[in-house]
Amino acid sequence: MFDFVNKLKDKGRWRIFKLKLIDARLYFVSIFVGLLTGLIAVPYHYLLQFFFNLRHDFFGAHLEWYWYIPLFLLMWGILIFVSWMVKKMPLITGGGIPQTRGVINGRVDYKHPFRELIAKFVGGILALSTGLSLGREGPSVQIGSYVGYLVSKWGRVLSGERKQLLAAGAGAGLAAAFAAPLASSLLVIESIERFDAPKTAITTLLAGVVAGGVASWIFPMNPYFHIDAIVPGMTFWGQVKLFLL
Repeated sequence: MFDFVNKLKDKGRWRIFKLKLIDARLYFVSIFVGLLTGLIAVPYHYLLQFFFNLRHDFFGAHLEWYWYIPLFLLMWGILIFVSWMVKKMPLITGGGIPQTRGVINGRVDYKHPFRELIAKFVGGILALSTGLSLGREGPSVQIGSYVGYLVSKWGRVLSGERKQLLAAGAGAGLAAAFAAPLASSLLVIESIERFDAPKTAITTLLAGVVAGGVASWIFPMNPYFHIDAIVPGMTFWGQVKLFLL
C-alpha cells in the first residue's frame, strides 16, 4: 500500500518537474524570439530614419524642377508595388496592431508568415519613405508577432503556448522601437494579449528586455531621448491630488 502511494507521489513529482521543464523551454524560446525580433526591428527603424533623412536632404537642396519628375515617377512606382503586395497579402496592411490582436485571439491566421514578414518589412520601409502618414511602432509590433509565430512553428511549441510567443514577439518589436522593455510589455499585455496567465507576462518581459538590449547596444542614442520633458513645479502630494482628480 505504501509502495503504491510512494509511486503516485513520484509520478506527481515527475509531472510537476516535467511541467516546469516545459515552462523553462518556453521562457528560453521567448528570449530567442526577442533576440531575432531585435535584429530585425532595429534595422527596420534604421532604414526608415535613413530614407527620411535622404528625402529631407533632397527637398532641402532646392534642385531644379526637372529633378522632381523622376522622383514623382519613382514614388508612384513604389506605391503601385506596395498596393500589389497588399492585394496579395491583406494582413500586411495598416499599422499592424489590430492584425496582431486578431491572430493572438484566433480570429485570423498568418497563412504565409515568412513571406508576409518580408513584405511587411519592405513595404513599410517603402511606404514610409515616400512620405505616407504611417506609424513606426505598429509595424514593429506585427514584425515581432511574425517572428514569434515562425519560431513557435519551427520550434514545435505547443499550440496552447503559441499565443504567448506571439505576445512576446509583439512586445519585443515595441521594445526595439522605444528601447523600453517594461513599458512595451505592459502595453502589449494591456492592449493586445489581455493578461490571463503569468507565463504571458514573463515571456513578454523576457523578449522585451532582450530586444530592448539589442536596440540600445546597436544604437545607443534613441530618437526618443531627444524629447524634452519639464518636471512640474509641484509637491508630490499636489501631484497625487491632481492624479486622483
